[in-house]
Amino acid sequence: MFKYLLFLFCSLSLSAQEPVGYTAVYDFSHVHDVNHPEKPYRSEMMLSLGKSSSRFCPVTDYQSYKRFKDRDKQPVVVSAAPPKVVMGRPLLLTGKSGETEYHEQIMKDFTTKKLDKAAMIGIKFFLVSAAPVPGIKWEIKKEQKVLLGYKCQYAVGHWAGREYRVWFTTELPFQDGPWVLNGLPGLILEAVDSKNEVSFKATSLTKNTHAEELVESVYPYDKCIEIKEKDPSTVVHLVNV
Repeated sequence: MFKYLLFLFCSLSLSAQEPVGYTAVYDFSHVHDVNHPEKPYRSEMMLSLGKSSSRFCPVTDYQSYKRFKDRDKQPVVVSAAPPKVVMGRPLLLTGKSGETEYHEQIMKDFTTKKLDKAAMIGIKFFLVSAAPVPGIKWEIKKEQKVLLGYKCQYAVGHWAGREYRVWFTTELPFQDGPWVLNGLPGLILEAVDSKNEVSFKATSLTKNTHAEELVESVYPYDKCIEIKEKDPSTVVHLVNV
């Protein structure tokens, strides 16, 4: 029997909201259990790109938020399976398969060089606000290939103990990428860590034609519990690094 959560959304972000220029959708994969790499957690994520800011979140959470906007700011009913108790962690939502579901949003502001991390864990919202945008050191290689019709170049960078191997395109005016990845002279369309445990692979890239589409939070900041980046009592990272 499904339980229902009522989301009262508000549109808050690090900076003044700006129009979305492009939207990239990524197939996200993360091996939670290294003993069973054949069964990774998978989710469809989207990166909404403005001139100086971006939002990265699950497609399903954006769709719920968009339904709310389209219904003239009426509450959205989001279905979820009953909460599941995981040892040493807060209540986590589980999907139909019984697997834990993660709901996390990354808001980057390249003007202030800060980012917000908001997450829904169980029935609560958490927020790490105004953290520094990671300064990742990249080594750009000579290899090239085409992804989604865009010529891409290969680069390798290290962040939080992982080596990320990425493909980025300079054909679009964004120095951004999925999750916290950023800092290359182009948009990252594919990123895989050296252990093949974490990957982001773009499946579509579209230009926005709706002026009212803004880079704004899909989670209610006024309902969030603010925590510190390394708070051991709460798990807020989509990717455990």
